[in-house]
Amino acid sequence: IHLQNPPFTNEHLLFDLYLRSVQYEIVSVYFGRGFSVHLIHLKNYQKMEQLKNIGRELAMGSQGSSKEFLDLVKAIGEAKSKAEEERIVTEEIEVLKKKIAEPDVPRRRMKEYIIRLVYVEMLGHDASFGYIQAVKMTHDDNLLLKKTGYLAVTLFLNEDHDLIILIVNTIQKDLRSDNFLVCCAALTAVCRLINEETIPAVLPQVVDLLGHQKELVRKKAVMALHRFHQRSPSIVAHLVPKFRKVWLHLLLIT
Repeated sequence: IHLQNPPFTNEHLLFDLYLRSVQYEIVSVYFGRGFSVHLIHLKNYQKMEQLKNIGRELAMGSQGSSKEFLDLVKAIGEAKSKAEEERIVTEEIEVLKKKIAEPDVPRRRMKEYIIRLVYVEMLGHDASFGYIQAVKMTHDDNLLLKKTGYLAVTLFLNEDHDLIILIVNTIQKDLRSDNFLVCCAALTAVCRLINEETIPAVLPQVVDLLGHQKELVRKKAVMALHRFHQRSPSIVAHLVPKFRKVWLHLLLIT
């Protein structure tokens, strides 16, 4: 996350905060070997030079992406009007609809398509035709692909979306993973997507992670339980002393 003096460090919650804020417009996102999200504070849409500069930066700094994606980023960054941008994005949507529907798309190519869907939605267009592909990617065993899938679904979906039921089993499995990075990805999704009806399905696994050896996992588990408490206090009321104790311990050691 590239921000000046970010208010807190959880990248997904920070991203979500800015995504939903009417005070900011999100200009661009790029996922290469890691995640890099570009957020620009725009009071109006007249600062086109900033948009152009970010487009050029992404085009030059992207590694492992297809020429199509780089050309898209460059074209958006160099668009001279909102109408031209709309035309470019509309064409991109039609291209993605065809590519996603192709049989046997390689997993890494599908990852790029999902990234391009995120880019489309960030520019104010509907990419719901590809949501199911992001959900499927959360099932992948490859860590980078799984994290891409989780990040995409946390941006695409809300807790009441019909597709949530399709990732609950995956979240349960990932919360039991031996890889702490997989646990973290699942916990971030839990904070964003689990509703009152699905809390009982993941609560035992989240509680178990309060004792995880990794501090980052314990922090995210506390955050998840806090989120559960906000949604349905009665379900986790008996756990409040426990996760409050863990949280105070984390504060002391950091």
